[in-house]
Amino acid sequence: MCVTRVCRWCVRSLLISTALAAIACGSSSSSPAAPSAAAPAAAPAAPSLNLAGSWSGTLGKTNDSKPIQVKWSATQSAASVTGPVSLVVTNNDGNGNTTVFPVAGTMAATISGSDAAITLTLPPGAFTSIGGPSTCSVNGTGTASSATASAISAALNIVFDPSCVGTIADHASETDNLVLSK
Repeated sequence: MCVTRVCRWCVRSLLISTALAAIACGSSSSSPAAPSAAAPAAAPAAPSLNLAGSWSGTLGKTNDSKPIQVKWSATQSAASVTGPVSLVVTNNDGNGNTTVFPVAGTMAATISGSDAAITLTLPPGAFTSIGGPSTCSVNGTGTASSATASAISAALNIVFDPSCVGTIADHASETDNLVLSK
């Protein structure tokens, strides 16, 4: 008899708990609710910074009396900016003779707010006109904080291919200032 009372008490408790759970969930149905469709993701906002256009400026050390002249023709698609870059290296041999050497490559930027993550690429062969080996290439990266539609300034970490060291570069890497304006 005691076992029967315990069983009845357990069954009643189970029924009451199930009913309370159904009421708390807002449904008396025991079938699960259909999953709701997820809202579509919002399209990324267009960047407020427009870097498309013709840029010119310099690349070099802060105290460099002859920084490298830079020209960049940038096109922009959303937050991605890219285009050809030309550098003009001026060499003075100490005897009053000045030689100008063009170097071509690409420069790209990825915009995030008012920052632009910059990548400079000078491919193998770009330095043959100034005596560099055909395997010599250069890559530079940096971030222009607070870039504007008319001014970019960034410290670029420049990394030279090992074949460049001793020919066009004294070190495997250096930091140079990139300053551009429209």
